[in-house]
Amino acid sequence: AQKIPDWAASHPAEPERIANVEKRVAALGPSYKPGRVGGPEYLQRLNGLAYGENPRNGFFRDGVFYHPEMKFQFSVPASWKTQNAATAVQAINPQQNGAAQLTVAGNGSPEQAAQQFLRQQGLQAGETSRQTINGVPGVVAPFQAQTDQGTVSGLVAFLGYGGLTYQLVTYAPSQAFEQNEAAFRQIIKSFGPLDDPKILNVQPPKLEIVKLDRAMSFAQFAQQRGGLPVERLAVLNQIENPNATVPAGTLLKRVVGEAH
Repeated sequence: AQKIPDWAASHPAEPERIANVEKRVAALGPSYKPGRVGGPEYLQRLNGLAYGENPRNGFFRDGVFYHPEMKFQFSVPASWKTQNAATAVQAINPQQNGAAQLTVAGNGSPEQAAQQFLRQQGLQAGETSRQTINGVPGVVAPFQAQTDQGTVSGLVAFLGYGGLTYQLVTYAPSQAFEQNEAAFRQIIKSFGPLDDPKILNVQPPKLEIVKLDRAMSFAQFAQQRGGLPVERLAVLNQIENPNATVPAGTLLKRVVGEAH
């Protein structure tokens, strides 16, 4: 194969990079002292670091969304596909013709948030009603909206809780609204305070650095003490062969705490 010209490469060739580094080191003069690789020290700095998604920012379990920090919960049918994004919690049914979305509407009243939403261009609002849902004051309204994909119908609720107003909107193509209406109403009625101490106090899984007290295969370590499937733990520890023997005294990462 013909070599790509250096001028066309996205990065300098390896010999060129080595030569450049050697020139820079030489330019430092006799006072330069080579650095050191502090592998063990680096690993200890990782000790206690949160691993994976932080459940305190909200998580789904068996169709229920819990938010330990904001102390609320709501549910969707267990068969629905769910997503907890940075600014919205979303769910869609298996037929992909019914959806729900929860966002923060602001710190105004539910009535103010409802007026702003229902005055949008292309949206027709039904009769609004004030409701108290699981002790949370709110405004609920049916609506229809024109979109690029056609007309959608839905129910929207604005719920005042914890100093904020939450917007919980459920919607479907108009021809599929009737078959989804019962699920939509149940989703809205499920919103309420979170008071389970175990969930309120949930913490993210954390990295823990451990020193092997005896030689063993990495697969044995993963099975006995790892906290993750061996394949994921091997990547985390940069282990290519999980069946290889790891010497006693080696520092390894493991994950402790409940995954969500």
